[in-house]
Amino acid sequence: NLLHEVERGNLPPEELFECCYQDLRLSRLDKALFRKLWCSILFPLPAGAAWMRRLAGQDRVAVTVVTNIDPWRLNWTREKLDLADLCRYTGASYEDGVNPKHEDATMWERALHFCKLRLRAEPAAVVVLDDVEENLATARAAGIGSRHILVQNPAQMWSELGAAGLYLPLTRQTATR
Repeated sequence: NLLHEVERGNLPPEELFECCYQDLRLSRLDKALFRKLWCSILFPLPAGAAWMRRLAGQDRVAVTVVTNIDPWRLNWTREKLDLADLCRYTGASYEDGVNPKHEDATMWERALHFCKLRLRAEPAAVVVLDDVEENLATARAAGIGSRHILVQNPAQMWSELGAAGLYLPLTRQTATR
């Protein structure tokens, strides 16, 4: 599967284009279009970015993003979706020594390392969130995380974060004229 090879870093995205442009009936001149379409499968979730920023703004909290996406899509997320601040510390499956979240805990270990560096101490608690149980299982098996939250919807996630001692105050959006 080409997607998994790109996400693991075994196939650079540039080579992905070379592997499939003819099957997609594209010319070599369509590489920029291919890149834009490839990255456009990601879309901004303003509410998700807002809660992550509120969480990251709390004292003694370090947020680290872990992702199985490739470098093209991660850079797109940082630059085009205006999420560079949230994706500054990232454990990504294409990095050397890091595997996809469902394979082992190397990505979670990288995230924990970043958190320790930013806090300059051992975290008092580590909350691991993901929307795939198999991904949480690798963190759990490695002993990473004092709480593991399978995210199913925003209300459930907020409730479980609150139970873990991380409170996200609701913000009222006001209309602008």
